[in-house]
Formats: sequence, C-alpha cells, structure tokens
Amino acid sequence: VATVTTDMPETTAAVSWQESAFSDYQGYPRAIALFDNRLMLAGTAKKPQAFFYSGINTYDDFLALTTLADAPFFVETLSDDQSSVQWMSAQRELFVGTASVEGILLTRKSDEAQSPENLPIVRWNESMGSAHRAALPMRDSLMCLQRGRTTINMLSYSLERDGYTGEEVSLLCNHLFSSGVQQMAHLREPYTGAYTVNTDGTMCHLVYEPKLQVTGWCKFTTQGGNFESVATLPSPSSDEDEVWCVVEREIDGTTRRHIERFTIDNRKLQEAEDADALWYLDAAIKETGTDLTTISGLDHLEGETVCVLADGIKGEYIVNTGSITLDTPADTVIAGLPVTSEFEPLDLEAEGSAGKRKQLYQSKLMLHKSLGGSIAFDGQTYQELVYHTSGETMDESIPLKSGYSEVFHESSHARQKYWRLQHDEPYPFTLQAVVQSFTIGKH
Repeated sequence: VATVTTDMPETTAAVSWQESAFSDYQGYPRAIALFDNRLMLAGTAKKPQAFFYSGINTYDDFLALTTLADAPFFVETLSDDQSSVQWMSAQRELFVGTASVEGILLTRKSDEAQSPENLPIVRWNESMGSAHRAALPMRDSLMCLQRGRTTINMLSYSLERDGYTGEEVSLLCNHLFSSGVQQMAHLREPYTGAYTVNTDGTMCHLVYEPKLQVTGWCKFTTQGGNFESVATLPSPSSDEDEVWCVVEREIDGTTRRHIERFTIDNRKLQEAEDADALWYLDAAIKETGTDLTTISGLDHLEGETVCVLADGIKGEYIVNTGSITLDTPADTVIAGLPVTSEFEPLDLEAEGSAGKRKQLYQSKLMLHKSLGGSIAFDGQTYQELVYHTSGETMDESIPLKSGYSEVFHESSHARQKYWRLQHDEPYPFTLQAVVQSFTIGKH
C-alpha cells in the first residue's frame, strides 16, 4: 500500500534505477581536477574516497552508461580509515591527498589512459595527512599543507624508496604559521616560490631552489591592514608573475577591503638605477607629469599619513579629500603607506665562543644598489647607514650604492650578542653579505 505524492514523468519503463551521486544526502565533491581530458570530482560525504570521471572532453557528463574507453566512470578506493579526499593534483600522475594519507592514482596497464577498461588503483606513499587546501606544484615536487594547517610539506620522488616521500619545509620557522595557513599561491617568475596567507593576517613568502638547497621563508605585514587572500597570474606586460592580494585595511576609522597588486619589474629598475621610479610602498599610486604639485587619486587612503617619493626625494603628507599638495614640484611621484622590513640573524657565534662573553665592534654590510636602512645591537638605538659621499649634489636624489657600508659599534660584553637591521625607506635594500668583527672573552 502506498500513497502517490508526486507523479513520475512519463518515460520508457526501466528495471534499473540509480540515485544521484551528488545530493544533499550523498554530499557534494570537495576536490576537483582536470586529468587526461576528463573533469574529476572526489570527496563526497557518503563516498569520501570515491573518484568520479567525466567523459573525455564532455566535462558535464558523469552518467556511466557504457564501459567504452571514453565513457564516464566511477571508482572507489580503500584505505584504513576512509578519510575524505582533500585535494587532487594532475601532474604526470594524478596525486591525491586525504586527511590521513597521500598517494597517486595508477593503472594496471601503464601504457593506457585511465578509463572504464583500465580502472585506476591508488598507491599510498605518505601518511602526513592533508588539509582541505589545493596542493601546489613546485618544480618536481608538490607543496602540501598538513591537516592542522601549521605545517607545510614537499612531496617529491625518492629513488631510495621508489616512491614519493614528504619533507617538512616549515620546520625551522614553524612560528610563522602558528595561527594557521588559510591559502597558498605558486610563484613561477622571476624565481620559484610561494605565498601563504595566514589566519593572523600576515603573509609568508618562500624562495625554493631545491638543487641549490635553498628553502627560505620571510613574513609580510602591512601597515594598518591584514592580508586575506592571494593569487598569482602571468603578467601580460612582463616576464614576471603578478601577485594580487585582498587586504583588509582600517582607513579613517572605516574597515575597507582593497584589491592590491605587487609591483613588477622593480628588479629591472633597480639594476638600471632608476631610483625615482621604484615602488617600495603599500597601497601606492604613481603619477607622472611636469612640475606636479597636487597629487589626487588617494581616496583609498583618506586621512592617512602617506610616504611620498617625489623625484627620488622622500617626504610625508596627510591625505585630505583624496589628495596631497607637495612642498616642491616634481615630475615623478609615488605615494603610499611605508613598509618596514626587519632582519635579525642568530646570535654571534664562532668556534670556541659558546657561553663566553663577546663584544661586537664592527659590521661591514655588503650592499647592492641600495639606499636607506639602519642597524642596532643589544636593543640599542638604531644607527643609520651613511650613503652620502663628498662631491654629490645635495639638491638631487642620492644615487643607489653598491659595495661595503662600514659601521663601528660601542658594544658591551655579553654572552648573548645579537644585532638587527631595519629598513623603512621607499628605496631598494639588497643585503648580500655581512662581515663582523668581535672579541671573545676568556670566560
């Protein structure tokens, strides 16, 4: 006995009925990839380790009616805990990360594509456990975020294991990610790197050159703002990648969100020693002309104190009704929020100096086409680096300097001896090496 609630549409009678794989009850996919001209979906609530393949070149067709090689199909894999698929990445093989394990989808016939006639199988390689964030291809590796979102790993092929193994690349600086990573983006030009946006509003940048054994991280902050999202795109006007960010800013007592782009080609301008046109300011605008005095277009920084680079000369102004008025006319003007950079290495150490008192008395900084910057030691006041030399015209911008900048210190003796560099000028600052002289006490 049954009650008809809805009349079924008139159609040809059938003896086989199937429930849709995607629904409020079954769940919806949480991972997506393109592989072998198929759209792949995976990670539904009821089938957490199932993979759904569309037809070849028909990305909206998932109805598996036949077992032909180009037909849609579905395959379900197994691991010990059946944790959900978190990401898929299509490289030479199809890489898969779940909340517990990472591996690759292979076929029994390696010379044929995955299809209903050549079903894939999973070979689990690692058990790091992935977060629900897309993995980033980096050279011949995959950058994966671990499930707790505070650890970043590189998944790469190991000849010794004849499989893929993970290596933590955030091990020596895990304090940078203590709040949790929200998003990651891959930088390809002018060098291999990555950006991560963190929950605390900071952004971290990785320089990755595995053949040179270089894995270096730094942290980005911005005055009065928090980074919320990041993406990279190839530039239509340059060989470099463009880095775009969503930044939440407190402007004139109002919370705003800006879409901001990192400046490209700064390195070329630095090598050309075009100090007047270099951008080292946040949320900045640039205006060119002849004898400019009023600079408009600063509505997004209303009421803020902005740093201004006018024909290479630094100044400070408060934005009023979206504009500023320069004290001296200029042809090239860049105005924005100042950026403060800090560099603090480990304590001074030398062979046989562990636990002994040390006194720092000289630092020689090898700089490349730089301006600005100051140095401090033992928490003392910062001492500015000197760039002016005799014979320079005082009413023109200071040219970029390369070579050694020598600083003498009046430092006390201490067992822990540290120093720090700071740079908050709208100029480039490239530190290539540091040579320091210090004495070591007997005890």
